[in-house]
Amino acid sequence: MTRDKIEYISGLMYEAEHWRKIGGWGSLIMLAALLVDLWFRRLGAGSLLFESALLGGFICCWGSNFDRHSKFKKELDNICFKLFGKAYDSSFLEIAEMCKK
Repeated sequence: MTRDKIEYISGLMYEAEHWRKIGGWGSLIMLAALLVDLWFRRLGAGSLLFESALLGGFICCWGSNFDRHSKFKKELDNICFKLFGKAYDSSFLEIAEMCKK
């Protein structure tokens, strides 16, 4: 049960990390695009609103997945402290040994 729980939560943590990276890079790209469009004054009111909404969506994606990743990491750390007396990052060998059994 514990091995399955560790595998499930670590999968969720890596998925949240993946989406956090997408949100972070998307935010930077949209911010750059918005600033370039504002600098060259090629934006109409509708286009400015659309690009701002995309930027806000990417920021929300980054923020929510940053929070999810940290919650899953805390949960994995608690499980590994109970089982092995170490944090999740330090207990990969013990987890691999537990999976072999």
